[in-house]
Amino acid sequence: MKASPMVEIRDLRKWFPVKSGFKVKSHLKAVDGVDLEIVKGETLGLVGESGCGKTTIGRTLIKIYQPTGGEFFYRGEGSPEGGIDIFSLSESKMRPFRREIQMV
Repeated sequence: MKASPMVEIRDLRKWFPVKSGFKVKSHLKAVDGVDLEIVKGETLGLVGESGCGKTTIGRTLIKIYQPTGGEFFYRGEGSPEGGIDIFSLSESKMRPFRREIQMV
């Protein structure tokens, strides 16, 4: 039986607007369609070329950048089945969560 994930990320997207004057001309797709699962006891290392989106993924997951789309569920000790939907948390509720995770 597969262990349920502590962290589950589905279809993570972060697009930045490309402006011409005051108009949004297009979007730069920095991260588009990332899926990840981390089971309790696992460690994840994100590796890639410079400019491939590693830092953008991390900053989006801790909501330094607001996600364009996708879902991020975290299941901590005692949390209800299905976990906490991180992307739906307000800024005040996000602060305690940031103490439990970190980017290196």
